[in-house]
Formats: sequence, C-alpha cells, structure tokens
Amino acid sequence: MNSKPNADTNSMTPLNKDSNIVALNSPVNVSANASAAPARSNRRDSYNTKLHRNMTAPMVALQELSQRVLMKCLQDMFDKIDDALFELAEKASSNAEQNIFFESMREVRLKRIDIEAQYADALGEGFLQLFTATPVAMDPNASIHKAKVSSQDHSESDLTLMADDTVEEMVAMEAMVARADKRLLQPLDALLARINALVMPQARQNSNEKVAARSNPIGPQRLCDIFSNACLLLNIDIKARLVVFKLYEKYLVERLDTLYAEANKQLITHNVLPDYRPGQQSSDAVPAGLQPNASTAWNQAIVNSQSQGKPADLTGFDYQHELHALLQQLHQSGFAQSSVISRPLVSAIQLLPVNKQPAIGQELLLQLLTAIQREPQRLPNCGEEWLNGSGVLMPAQLTQGLNRSLNEIANGGDHSIGHGERDVISLVALLFQLVLDDRNLAEPIKAAISRLQIPVIKIAMQDSQFFAEKNHPARRLLNEMTLAVTGWEAEDNYQNDSLYQAVCAAVERVSCEFVEDVNIFSQVLADFLSYIEREKKRISLREKRVVDAEAGRDQSESARQYVTALIEARAMDSSVPVIVRSMIETNWNNILFLTYLKKGLDSQEWRDAITALDDLLWTVAAARSMADRTEIMRRIPGLLKTLRHGLSSINYDNYAAGEFFAHLEHLHMDVMQRAAPLISDAQSANTQHAIMQNTVEPQVTEPNMPVGANATTAEVSEADATSTLDASNPYMAKAKMLGVGQWVEFIESDKKMRCRLVAVLRNSGKRIFANRSGIKVGEYQVHQIAEKMADESLVLLEDAQLFDKALSSIIDNLRQTRAASTA
Repeated sequence: MNSKPNADTNSMTPLNKDSNIVALNSPVNVSANASAAPARSNRRDSYNTKLHRNMTAPMVALQELSQRVLMKCLQDMFDKIDDALFELAEKASSNAEQNIFFESMREVRLKRIDIEAQYADALGEGFLQLFTATPVAMDPNASIHKAKVSSQDHSESDLTLMADDTVEEMVAMEAMVARADKRLLQPLDALLARINALVMPQARQNSNEKVAARSNPIGPQRLCDIFSNACLLLNIDIKARLVVFKLYEKYLVERLDTLYAEANKQLITHNVLPDYRPGQQSSDAVPAGLQPNASTAWNQAIVNSQSQGKPADLTGFDYQHELHALLQQLHQSGFAQSSVISRPLVSAIQLLPVNKQPAIGQELLLQLLTAIQREPQRLPNCGEEWLNGSGVLMPAQLTQGLNRSLNEIANGGDHSIGHGERDVISLVALLFQLVLDDRNLAEPIKAAISRLQIPVIKIAMQDSQFFAEKNHPARRLLNEMTLAVTGWEAEDNYQNDSLYQAVCAAVERVSCEFVEDVNIFSQVLADFLSYIEREKKRISLREKRVVDAEAGRDQSESARQYVTALIEARAMDSSVPVIVRSMIETNWNNILFLTYLKKGLDSQEWRDAITALDDLLWTVAAARSMADRTEIMRRIPGLLKTLRHGLSSINYDNYAAGEFFAHLEHLHMDVMQRAAPLISDAQSANTQHAIMQNTVEPQVTEPNMPVGANATTAEVSEADATSTLDASNPYMAKAKMLGVGQWVEFIESDKKMRCRLVAVLRNSGKRIFANRSGIKVGEYQVHQIAEKMADESLVLLEDAQLFDKALSSIIDNLRQTRAASTA
C-alpha cells in the first residue's frame, strides 16, 4: 500500500512500522513482566528438578535437546511476526482492517514472554507425564484460559463468530498436524519406539500400555496442541491468529525433521535401540534373521507344512502371512495354475534356489541387491538402451540376473536363499509385471519405474509391514507416480517434459542413495508431491481459462439461438411494417441478446424488453383500428421510453433513431385513424397461436451459474437428442456417464492422443477435452463420444494407483488359485 492517503479508504494514515505501535516498554508493562518473571523462574526450577529426578539420563538429554531446539525455533517465529503482520497492514483495504493487524502486533509483543514461558512449561510437562503413574493434564492452565475467553461479555452474534473462529483454528491445526505426520512418518516411528524403550522399564514396568503417538512429548500433535493453548492468551482477530499459526508451521513444525534426526542420533549414542528398523516395536522387536517372516510361529508353520508336503495352515495370521502362504502354495505347484504371471517370469522365479538351511543370509542378500542396484551391467541383456534410462527392466530379467550373481558368489557351493526372501522377490516381481503391463503407462515412464524394483525388494525384505501398510512411503511413492503420469504421452522431445524429469529424478535419487534408510523414500515422496501440487495449480488455471472461455461461448450461442427464434416467431406476420421488422431483427435482437447474457431471463430488464417488443408489434398490427385508440395511447409512453433506453444502451445512431421514431409516430397515427382493422380479430388470434406454436424454447441456464469444472453430469441437449444412435445403446449410456476428470485416449489411424474431460457445457451439452498441459484439444457431443466408443476410437484410461491395484489383483487371483487347487 502506498503511504499516500487514499480517498477510497477514508484517507488512511501513512504506514510506519514503529510509529503505529504503542510503546511496549512503558513502566507498567516492564513492572508487570518483572513481577511475573521470578514466579515463573521458581516454578520452572522446581519442575525441572522433579523432571530430572524421575527421568533417566538419555531422557534428560532428549528433554534438554528438545527444549533448546524448539525454543530457538519459537523465538525465530516471534521475530518474524511483526514483519508479517505489518506487510498485511500495508495491503489492507480499509482503516479498520489495518487497525486489526496493528492491534495484533501490539498484542503479540505484549504476550510474547508469557506465551514462550507457558510453551516451555507445557513442553517439559509432556516429558513428566511419561514418568507419572497418574497422567498430568496436558495443559493445566488451558481450562483457565478458555474460561477467561468464555467469561467475557459478548453478544449472541459475537458468540457465533467466536465459534466459527474456533472451528477455523481447529481445522488449521489439524491440517498442520496431518502434513507433519505424513512427512515425518519414519523418524517419528523410530523416535516413539525409542521413547517407549526408555519409559516402559520405568513408570510403566507393570503395565503393557505404551506411549501413544499423541502423547509423544515432541510429536507434531503435542507441539501443536500446546502452542494452540498458549495462544489462548492472545486476544487477536482470526486473520492475525491464522498468520501466527502459519509462521509456527514454517519456523517450527517444518524444522522438526532436524530435531528428530538429532534426537534419534543422540538416543542411538546412548544405546537405545541402535538396530531399530521401521515397522519394528521396541517391546517385542523381531530379530533381523526372522524378517520378513515376522515371528517364530510363522516360521514353524512353514517348516511343518514343508515336512508334511502340504500347504501351511496359517489361520489367524495377518495379511502378510496370508501372502506368504499363497505364494508357498504356488511355489509347490510350480505356478502352473496362476494366470497373473507370465511364462518367462515363472522360469526366472523357479531358478532361485531354496533349501531349508540357506547358506546366504538376508544381510548378504541385501548387499548383493545393492551391488546390482548400483551396477546394473550385472543383469543379463542390460544394454546401452537400459543404461541410459530408455529401456524397461523386466522382472524376469532382474530375477535371472540375481540368480547369476548368486552362482558367482557361491563358487559352485550352496547358494540358496530363504523361503521368506524368495517369496518377497516373487511377489515384487508379480507386482511390477502387472504395473509394467498396464496400458495407461507410456513406455518411457515404464522404463523409469522399472528401476525401482531392487529398492522395493530391499524395502519389503527389511520391513514386514510393507505389503500390509498402504501409507508406507515406498508404496505411496509408487502409487503417486503412477497416478500422476496417467494420461502422459511421450512427445518427440519428451526428455524435456517436466513431469518426466520429475519421475526420473525421484527414481534416480532412490537408486543412488537408498541402502537401508527408509527415510529417503519419505524425502523423495515429499519432493514429488510438492512438484505435483505446483503442477496441478498451474494446469488448473489453464483449464479454468479454457472452461470459462468455452462456457461463455456456449452461453452466447445459446442466447443468440433463443433470441433469434423468439424474434422470428413474433415477427413472422407479413403484416408487420417493414421498418418495424427491420429495427427488431437488426437492433432489438441485439438488445435482447445482451439483456439475456447480462441480466438473465428472470430479470425485470428482460421482462421490460419483451413487453416493449410485444407492445410495438401490437400497436402497429393490422388488427388494430380506431377502436383501439385509447389502449394504444396508454401503451405508447412506456413503449417509447423503453425503446429509447434500449437503443441508447447499444449506442445506436441518434439520427437513425430519430428517423425510426418519426416513422413509428406516423404508423401509430395511421393505425388510430383506421376506420376498420385490415384483418379480423379471429385471424389475429390464429396468427398469435401460430407464433406461440413455432416459438422454440431452448434450455435456459442462469448467466452467472458456474459451468463445466464442477459438473459431473449434464442434461442432454437438443443436438444430443437427435443423435443417430438409439438412446438405449449401451455406448450412449456410457458416454452420458463420462465424468469430469476422466482420462481418455483418442485413436485415429496410427495417431493416439490422451486427454481429459474438463467440462460439460450445460446449454449445448458439449464435452470439452484438454491435454495434460490444460490446453483444449477437442469438443464433442455425447452421441459423437458414443460412436467413438462403439468403434473403439475412444478408450477410457483408468485413473488409479497401479501398485495397490496390482497387489489387490494378485491377492484375488492367488486366492482363487488356492481355492481351485483345494477343491
């Protein structure tokens, strides 16, 4: 905002950051803060003594680290609040809004010390709760603060507004926590496991209760809760409060990854679960040698089933155990009955040697896989095409290469692998085979995604929850990739396409950096989702421009058709004077058209324009005579006023308007002097009836109604209703049900084009299609789409998370295969 006074905002005062804030270092404020400081200091010293007396040394170190890092982040946030609020005040549109932000700046400065103190106390209390038999309330002062707020005098409208503000705050905080939990899933799990390892031997040694994620003293949920409660001290507008929350997320929540990394590292140095792996629990950690079979009972069930020559009875085991049982049965039958696996892959999987006591353990197998991951030339038929990123690594090729590497390191000896490891390799191979066979993916994308097979095998071997946990970062990365590239096409210079580059960059980073730290998947996923979000916003803006332009054009065409049909119907009588007919068809036509678009059919302006048209035709009609003189005289003043206003609205030439009104005056004089009508009233009535019978009433929509982007279905227009296809045709029904957002592929000769339905125009029923960049590529009526579906020149593309879809398909098929073999 310019410092210059603005007349539209009641001459707002020029902004000066320092002069617009009341001095905060007045004696009253200083003395108030000084008197409160000793009490806070004494309380904190007492409480720190209590903490350190109950906590173990690693937990004390964790508490001190957290206090130091988080309070520094909080101070950084408060240092930035003045600048943020002042910037908003500069952009304020009125003095009232500007004062809101200035008052908020003053309030934050006044309450900063108290908020920081309350935050620090609540942070420490979170650690104290872990070692207390009776949990302490999260914030003892929260109820007091809430009572203070509720006890203030407010009107009913104020209370309603306050309730709305509270909901808005809650939504903002919940969204903040959700984003942090998603981004920090792996380090949070590890930290919580280590906290449980420290706490359970102490205060909870006689209980099986573990520290929940919400009770993690430095978890996102806890940190957001205590900050929200501390901010109850602030009496500021919701706009300013949301700004404070955003800064808290930026300067503290988004820096938690650094804190968690330091905290986990510090606890490892104190020998707290140094070998922790994702999915492992601190109280009943599974030894690495049993991964991924998950338990001794599971291993024993497999061994018993093999000794008896029959499938293992794993009733009661979880989802992953069922997967192993299904795969074991397929291995025993040689995959002969499976329809989800290709013959080359069958042969490749059966090459993997498995004995009861494998000579190669999981750790060595993981090292071998890492070596292949970094040196793909170890794989058979791995030519220059695959090395430069343009070739697809097929699952059978990978399995054959792994078997060759096993033979090489065994030197002719026992080189078998474990049943669990073989099952993991088999299942990942099945998954990637289905994903790479999906027609929705373009070949360059398949080539990129195929390079993730080895990292996924390693993840599945190390993490027993990989197949069961939908939110596992590795699974989510694969799902988000396949979802994002739906509809992507390989153009001539596809290597320069930003989406292709983003996919390749994500794959390359995983391939180069992943050894055993799953956090790399979380980081790559976060970066990829950030890119996709930016792309969606950019494409959405383009699509909106396309939809708005097409909707405007569609409505203009509809309005023009409506007005033309209305004019033709009313002016069809040959007895209408030529000059009147000409004015209506060339000028009043445009007036009605513009009124339709700007005001709508329900507006008073539209009714006035139609009334003027009808009065004009009635007063000069051949059925009028001297007997109608009184009624004509009554209608003429309003008619002339409306006609003049209408012609003026389209900038009609004044000289031509004068000539028209002069002719109209003569016409009216002739009609009122006419002794008898030129046609009878009966003929006039028949003519009017014919007019009404021939008037076409097209589909009407409100001019300002949103069109296209939010529509999922639309009524069929007249053009669609006259389709050559029968309405009962199944393709017609599918075409009508085509929803906005659906990806399709148009096939013409040897050319294929992928695009997405972005709008269904309400007036004409046209379907507007745009490519991945948001550029319009075509428009079709519903019957045209049905015809293309019938001759297979239009194919629907499934917009789905292919990894989860493939896993579900495999499970269903394996269950059916097992049922068929046991029948």
